[in-house]
Amino acid sequence: MLKFTSMNWTSKVLFFRKYSTKLASETTTTLRTRLNDNLSYMKKLTQDKPHLISRLNAITNALSEKTPKHRILLQSLTSSQKDIACSKSILRALLTSPFLPKVSELDEALKTLGKEPLSISFGDSPLIQKNARYKSNHLSMPSDFLQVHNIEITYLPANYNDNLISASCQSTYMCSSSYLNIVNDRASRPTSHVIYLLDKDLTDADIIKNEPQIMPICSSKALSAISILRQDAGQFTNYKDLWDKSNFQTLRNSFLTENNYELVEKMLQSFMDTLRSQNVQEKFIAAKNNSNFLLSSLEEWAKCYHADTQNFELQLRALWKKLGFLQLYKNIDKWPDSLKDLIHKCFLQDSKLELAFLLGELSRNGDDKRNFYISMKDFQNFQSSSEKAVSEKFKSLKKQTLYVTLFQGVGALSSLYLYLVAHASMYNSFSIFAVTSVLGLYILQRSTVKWKQKFWKELLEDTRQFEKVFRRQLFENSSLYKQNALQTKMKTETDLLLTQVDESLKCLSKLRLGSEK
Repeated sequence: MLKFTSMNWTSKVLFFRKYSTKLASETTTTLRTRLNDNLSYMKKLTQDKPHLISRLNAITNALSEKTPKHRILLQSLTSSQKDIACSKSILRALLTSPFLPKVSELDEALKTLGKEPLSISFGDSPLIQKNARYKSNHLSMPSDFLQVHNIEITYLPANYNDNLISASCQSTYMCSSSYLNIVNDRASRPTSHVIYLLDKDLTDADIIKNEPQIMPICSSKALSAISILRQDAGQFTNYKDLWDKSNFQTLRNSFLTENNYELVEKMLQSFMDTLRSQNVQEKFIAAKNNSNFLLSSLEEWAKCYHADTQNFELQLRALWKKLGFLQLYKNIDKWPDSLKDLIHKCFLQDSKLELAFLLGELSRNGDDKRNFYISMKDFQNFQSSSEKAVSEKFKSLKKQTLYVTLFQGVGALSSLYLYLVAHASMYNSFSIFAVTSVLGLYILQRSTVKWKQKFWKELLEDTRQFEKVFRRQLFENSSLYKQNALQTKMKTETDLLLTQVDESLKCLSKLRLGSEK
């Protein structure tokens, strides 16, 4: 009975272990799948941004490869001779080995340092290759450096910006001999993945006591230590003491990570810093404020436009009173000429001045000068077209005036005919003349009133329609509106990316915990 119980318990333990291992394996697979899905989604969001795609590709490679390459970016802080000499000294101390003979290829590569990009990898034998097309050098060094093959160092001259190169590197090291330059430079750079190398022996200096981003090193001590060991291998203690004081071992150690997950985490943090360093939120707020300012300015102008329209209606009514419909008999050309003159002098003139002032203020930055010039041209064309349309619209009233005149003329001839030819009484003849004359005047008066109402109604509708279309086109064609739309899109994409990065970091944290167990 005891034997049976023991066997049963053993089988349960074995089953539990097997089940736990399988469950852990499935959890790891699920997390890696989720992490890869997040990276794929981020690539879709950044497909029009090569420098971000390059970073995501580097993260994917680091996640998939067993021994991913550690890419280091080294750069002079400024183009001054001191900083270039500082970079040369750091590179020489970094790449010189006490266990290998001097490498002439390194001396050759350092000659162009500060002028051309230099790519450094590690292999079995020294080799330098020049790329005339891209004006860069590739230096292959013996692999005694850190005893690894999976490190690449890229040196870029000061102020040499290459987003694709910097995106593929896991960390950036800026070389300088001036603490003041470093302090001035840090304000414009992301904080987490840029380390400043100060080539001075300031290990004990209080000035950088609370500056974790600055690594003080001393190239002269490092080179002296290497020289001591080369001359006499027995002086290892002296070498070690001087080498430790140079702080170069700390620098070399900072190039390496414990595992792939740690490397991927650093790269994701760097990717997040890059997104945040673009100041998308600040740019979005600024663009939105500028767009709202343009919109509110156009709304204020629209109020002036409407007031201008109402003022023109008052002036038009005064003109109607001045002319009177009997002027059609006296001078039929005076009406359209007077209307044209009124439109030319008074129609939307105040709002035109307000618009010119508004567009002048908005076009100070030069971005919208062409758009605003076109807008002013459109406004002038509308005024001109309204003036030219008077003649066409007046044709209908001119015809009605002609018809009424003919009607009255026929009445006058009829009354004359009855009196002279038909020998009708003067009373009957005059009655026909009076009726046709009065009826003609009544018809003409009614026609004139209707024409005035129709003319103003059409002009008012055209004015309102033009104002709506004009404001919309002016707003939508402005760089302020386009910039707002662009920044809104960028903010949405950046927020999505940051969310994906945050989720990826959580997945990575769980994967690291699982691998440690």
